[in-house]
Amino acid sequence: MSEGPDGTAVTAAEKSARIDAAVEALQGRLMEAMYALDLKLALNTVAAIVEEFCRMVEALKEDPGVTEEAIAATVEKISRGMEKTAIINEASEIIAMEGDAEMWAVIETMSERMGYIWDTLAELRYKLRHASAAVTFTDQRDGKTYRAMKIGSLTWMAENLNFETERSRCHGDNEKNCQKYGRLYDWDDAMKACPKGWRLPSEKDWDNLARVVGGKRKSYQFGGYYWEFAGKKLKSESGWESDRDGSGGNGTDKFGFSARPGGAYHGDSFTGYGKFGSWWSTGEDSTNCAWKRSMGIDYDNPQGDAICAWKWSIDFYSDNVSRSNVPKAYLLSLRCVECSAAIHNPSRP
Repeated sequence: MSEGPDGTAVTAAEKSARIDAAVEALQGRLMEAMYALDLKLALNTVAAIVEEFCRMVEALKEDPGVTEEAIAATVEKISRGMEKTAIINEASEIIAMEGDAEMWAVIETMSERMGYIWDTLAELRYKLRHASAAVTFTDQRDGKTYRAMKIGSLTWMAENLNFETERSRCHGDNEKNCQKYGRLYDWDDAMKACPKGWRLPSEKDWDNLARVVGGKRKSYQFGGYYWEFAGKKLKSESGWESDRDGSGGNGTDKFGFSARPGGAYHGDSFTGYGKFGSWWSTGEDSTNCAWKRSMGIDYDNPQGDAICAWKWSIDFYSDNVSRSNVPKAYLLSLRCVECSAAIHNPSRP
């Protein structure tokens, strides 16, 4: 229970009702602005609606008795609400052409706030679903704390590593991307980057992970294999793009692995932000390549050209986990698994 503007106690139900009423009033104002062809008023009204959605999410965070049903209802409510704000797409294009810096700032803020909303809802759902199996640990090298999840017989990091090494980079060299998706590493750095007590996963580790979550091993016609259905269960519930026909996109995160689309650095450019995630394994294919694991889509290269080492992942529009060889100099994401006395850690001498 919290306090209202007049200092009186406000229950969670009352707070929710007030937010719903505010959103309904703002949606009415939005329709009036659209009929009047007042683009700036419409855009500012959408921004106000997004702020009310943020208040809605904050109320869930403050509720110690929050349930998964309440989270699902909020997701549905926000999704339906945003369907009524399609003006934002048209407004973005027009304002970009007009060069209106003030309104463009409003659009960027809205985008960030919506990202916060979906990330927070995913985090709340994650905590509810995996509270008993999830653990956290701190990397003593830089003080960063990570979630971890036991899946099968191994404990995996439930987020990408974000420890700075000599050659690691943030996607687009933007620090905010490191905070959200972790750093990108070449294979040599990846072999040494895991914290003490953790190690880079082997080929067998990845195969076991895909098998444990219910993946089905399938063979390609010309050699190699992939794990059907595993990617959908390992991917996070937010942050993933969908294909043009609406397929693919976010996963179910059924096991708390929370795979996120951090993209990669291929040769001389960053690529795949929001579209795919790729992670190193210890397995080597030759002196120039190492095996990686990938789940995602790539609708920019639908023919599956060999230059895209992660390309196998599109065959079932992001439902799969695929295995392909890429140059060790590429920069990919990194997950670590916890060491045990019976497992040699190839990341450490």
